Amino acid sequence: MNIALLFDCKSPEYGAFYKWPINNKVFSTGIIQASGRHMKVWIGDVAIYMHASSLAHYHELCDRVYFTHTWARLHETRLRATFWCSTVYTLLFENMTRDIANKLHDALTFDKGYLGLQAVDYAYNPHLVVYRSSLVPSYRVHGQSCTIFYFIGQGLCRNEEDFSCMQQLGYDVAWEYRGAHNTYFDDYNTPEHFRQIDNFPGSCSPLHRRK
Repeated sequence: MNIALLFDCKSPEYGAFYKWPINNKVFSTGIIQASGRHMKVWIGDVAIYMHASSLAHYHELCDRVYFTHTWARLHETRLRATFWCSTVYTLLFENMTRDIANKLHDALTFDKGYLGLQAVDYAYNPHLVVYRSSLVPSYRVHGQSCTIFYFIGQGLCRNEEDFSCMQQLGYDVAWEYRGAHNTYFDDYNTPEHFRQIDNFPGSCSPLHRRK
C-alpha cells in the first residue's frame, strides 16, 4: 500500500520550520526501522489550493482527496479544521503494510498536530496530482539503511541537511542517483499507467488458474 501520514503545520510544537520536527516524530518511533520493510518516502505539503479555482472548488477537492479512499484512519475534525486555514504536510510511504500503518497511527495519534493517515491510489487522478506529482521523492529506507535521492541536474547540490538528520536518527545513510525518474522527462506518471499496474494481477490470474 501507499500510505500518507498527515500533519497540521500550524501546530505550535512544530514551529515555523516544520519539516524536521514532523519527520523526527515519525522516524523516532522506531516502527519503520523495526519493520525491516523496503519503502520509498515522498515528502512535502499537500498543495490542494494550487488546483482550486474557488473556495467551493477547494472544499470539493479536499473531500475528493481525503475522503474518497479505500482505507484510512483520519482524525476528521482535526483535518477539516485545516481547510483553507493551515498547510497540511505529509510523509507518503510506498510499500507500507496496513499493520505498519496501524502501529504508526497508534503511536502518533496523541500528537495534536497529527491528522491521521490514508491509503493513496495513484490510479485515482486526485491522488496522483496532489501526492505523486506534487511531492518530492526523498528517501529509500530498509531497516537501518537509508539512501537519499538526488536527480539529473543537481550535481553537487545535494540535500546535506537531510543526510545529517537521517544519520542523527540512527540510519546508515548513502546517496542514490535517480536520473530523470519523477521529473518532467519521466513518461510513467499518468493515471493510465497506474491503472495498468492495478489491472495486471487480475489479467494474469485466469492464466494462472489454467495451469
